[in-house]
Amino acid sequence: MKLSAEKSVLLQLKGKFNHRRPPLIKVENKNLKMVTSTKYLGVDIDERLGVTSHVTSHVARVSKKAKTISHALRRVARERWGAMLKPKTLSVIYKGAVESILTFNAAGWAGRTNAHHMRSLEGAQRSAMLTLTKGYRTTPTSALQVISGVLPIDILLKERICKYDIRKGKTTTHGQVTLISNSMTKNPAYDLIREESLDLWQSKWNDNPTGRLTYEFLPDVRAIFKKKTAVSGPIVQILTGHGKTREYLKRFNFKDSNLCDCGAGVQDINHILYECELMEIYRQELISATQVSAQWPMAKSRLMDDDIFEMFKVFATRIVDELVTRISLDSGPS
Repeated sequence: MKLSAEKSVLLQLKGKFNHRRPPLIKVENKNLKMVTSTKYLGVDIDERLGVTSHVTSHVARVSKKAKTISHALRRVARERWGAMLKPKTLSVIYKGAVESILTFNAAGWAGRTNAHHMRSLEGAQRSAMLTLTKGYRTTPTSALQVISGVLPIDILLKERICKYDIRKGKTTTHGQVTLISNSMTKNPAYDLIREESLDLWQSKWNDNPTGRLTYEFLPDVRAIFKKKTAVSGPIVQILTGHGKTREYLKRFNFKDSNLCDCGAGVQDINHILYECELMEIYRQELISATQVSAQWPMAKSRLMDDDIFEMFKVFATRIVDELVTRISLDSGPS
C-alpha cells in the first residue's frame, strides 16, 4: 500500500494524546499532521467519529457545492440548450447531482441539524428548483417544491435516515409509521417510507400559508410527484401568479397600476383565466381543443388533469406571450 503524505492526517479515535506533542508517524519520511477533525468520504468527522460538532461546517459546505452546481446547470442550459433542455432531463440531473450532494450520508449528521441548518439546505434546494421550473425568484419555496415534484429537504433527510436504518436491520419510525426491519424485505419498506413521506408533505402543503394559488391548481402533492409531469416555463407563471401580470408587477413596484388593459378589473390569474376579454381567443382555443365547453369555467385543479394539461401548457405560453407584448408596448415604468 502506498500513501500520500500530503493527503493524510492523524486523527485520534480512542485514547488520549497531547496535541502539542503528538506521536510521530511518518509517511514517505514526512510527519503526519494531527487534527481534531477532517473530511472523510465527503463527511466532516471528529475525534469521537461523529459529526455533532461539525454539522454547521458540513451543511455550509454541501449547500455551497449544491448551489454552485445549480448555477452552473442554469448557465449551461441557457447558453447551450435553452428551451431544448427538457424539464425531465433537468430533473434527472438534479437528483443525480444536487440532491445526492445534499443528502449524502444523511444518517450520520441529519439527526443533529437545527432550523438554521435546514434553512441553508432549503436555500440550496430552492436554487435548483428555480432552474428546474424556470420560475421567478420571488416564487414561494413551497410552490416550487410541489410544481417540480421535489420532496422538501427536511422530509427527504428523514426518509434517507429511515432507509439507512432498514438496511442496517434496525427498527425505525417515519411519521406515523413504525417499520420493524426483520419483519419485512427492504423494497416494501422503502415503498412505505415513501408513502409516509408524501403524507407528511401533503400535511405540510395543506397548512402552508404560502403558495395558495398553486394549491388551487395542485392541492395533491402526488399529482406531480407520481405522474412525473414536466412543468416548466410560462405555465409556472400561471400556476404561481409570479410573472408578467400587472397584479404581480404592481405588487413588486414594477408598475404603477394593477388594472388590466381590458378595463374590467385587476389583471391577476383569475381574471386572465376566466374573465379577460383580451384573452378570449386563447381561452376558446383551449376549450375547443379539450372539448370542455360544458364544464367551463372549471376548477383550476381540473386544468392539471392529463387530458387537458398539454393544451393548458399551450394556453399558458400564448397568454404569457401576450402579456409580454402588452408590457413592451406600455410606456409606463418597467
